[in-house]
Amino acid sequence: MAQNSKLGGLMNSSTKLQELQIDVGGMTCASCSARVERGLQKLPGVAEATVNLATERAELRFDPALLETGKILGAIRDTGYTPVTREIDLAIEGMTCASCVGRVERALKRAPGVLEASVNLATERAHVRYLPAMTDPETLAAVVTEAGYAAQPVSEAGADTADQRRASLRAMGRDVAIAAALAVIVLVLSMGGTFIPAFDHALPAASPFPHHAC
Repeated sequence: MAQNSKLGGLMNSSTKLQELQIDVGGMTCASCSARVERGLQKLPGVAEATVNLATERAELRFDPALLETGKILGAIRDTGYTPVTREIDLAIEGMTCASCVGRVERALKRAPGVLEASVNLATERAHVRYLPAMTDPETLAAVVTEAGYAAQPVSEAGADTADQRRASLRAMGRDVAIAAALAVIVLVLSMGGTFIPAFDHALPAASPFPHHAC
């Protein structure tokens, strides 16, 4: 009864409720989903909370003035299950100053499903922690693009470049090893007799070509 009164008060207020979807890992039966659901419904500010075992997803509506997303994730953990989050780095082009950084950060933090966002001007990267039930890397890149900057997930933007760099380094390593081996051979053939007299006498005998002393 008290829960219904709380819900009625929230629904009749002028506060805009926020919707949240969270994938939940570890649930195996109806008892698991019911446990998570009860844990969410007990939180202050939650107007509605349901957990679907088939989709392994929790959906809720809450008052952001009374409850933070971090506490919702913590409540799921307290019931013994794992709220699923992801992290992504975005490569961003076009930022020139701290004002640009602030603009991109604000745009990302306002995006649905974003838990944390930080932007580094020096590396031209944004690091984002988000709920995969609500958004994805392509959508996050689109958010930055709408803010006026070109963006692409690093896993996509840098994959080919990274592979090419690794292949180039491997090729360079092989070239250096071959060059070093050849240099040692040339050094031994040209200077070996200086340090090892016996080598100077053995070399002409081992040569397939006639050798005439000067």
